[in-house]
Amino acid sequence: MRFLIATMFVVSGTLSSAAQSIEVKVVSATDEQAMFGDKKEQCELGFEITNNAWGTLNRIAVPLGATDDRGRGVDKLLIARASNSDVFTWIPIAKGQTAKVKGDAVFKEECKYIAKIYVDGSVDDEDCAIRMMPEEAKCSDIVKLTTSLPNLKTE
Repeated sequence: MRFLIATMFVVSGTLSSAAQSIEVKVVSATDEQAMFGDKKEQCELGFEITNNAWGTLNRIAVPLGATDDRGRGVDKLLIARASNSDVFTWIPIAKGQTAKVKGDAVFKEECKYIAKIYVDGSVDDEDCAIRMMPEEAKCSDIVKLTTSLPNLKTE
């Protein structure tokens, strides 16, 4: 009987983790003029991060890449990531809640030429902190990148 109860507990825990998700939605793309160098236009992305994971999302930083309308990679300004950071602090997102954030995603291209945004690699363990997250779980497995912009695709 104890084996049956233990098995049910493990199976239900496994099934419930399949329903966990962190949705990173691109909601804005704004052209900004570069502050240094040739003063070219660059594209800054804004995001909504929705936490449907185990508990409060204290830290997330999703590395991003982009391709232009010709399929070529677009250079990043330093780093490009969707995160719940606000300059020097992290904005906690409670389970079931959504936060609108800027992140650090700036690409060296005008927004009208960026055709696709994608997760560039995987989310590092140190860039993901969720309360009640099981030891064996990986943030990369539950992050879903979407967009509300009609001219931008995600992968």
